[in-house]
Amino acid sequence: RGKVAALSESAMYHTSKDDSRAYTLMSIDAATGAGEYLAYLKNDDSLRDVVIDKITVGGDLTQFVKLATVTGTPTGTSITPRNLSIQQTGRSADVTAYGNAAVGALTEALLLGGVRSAAGGSAVLYEGSSLRMVKDDAIGVEIDIHAGGHSFVEIIFHFEKAAA
Repeated sequence: RGKVAALSESAMYHTSKDDSRAYTLMSIDAATGAGEYLAYLKNDDSLRDVVIDKITVGGDLTQFVKLATVTGTPTGTSITPRNLSIQQTGRSADVTAYGNAAVGALTEALLLGGVRSAAGGSAVLYEGSSLRMVKDDAIGVEIDIHAGGHSFVEIIFHFEKAAA
């Protein structure tokens, strides 16, 4: 009698392994204040959707952080997401990303969620694979309530063929 086994892996795993299109975006700000955006991510790819897998936030002090769709032309420091396929670090993500300092000139369009992180700790702001961004969709991570100090956000995402 034969034996059959099945192994289930995430879409991000297969995207990273087969297509080298899984990325992490890390933003660290030494002087984040309340009402400032810590990170911005916009999909520039017309053939693929950006799928957000996980967003983690944290900092020196207790803070409340919001995730929202945003509009506007960001100002600040442009940052480059890192490919999670270490051997494919030359394959860049077709996105616009800002962080590592306050990101300005953004307006919240639709609040998607929020989370509180304790001093010296971290919290998951989003986890799943249902947040999809088509071309020109943008999200921002905003520090809503915060007394200062270092803050960070890590956005893990991958690309999938755009829905028809």
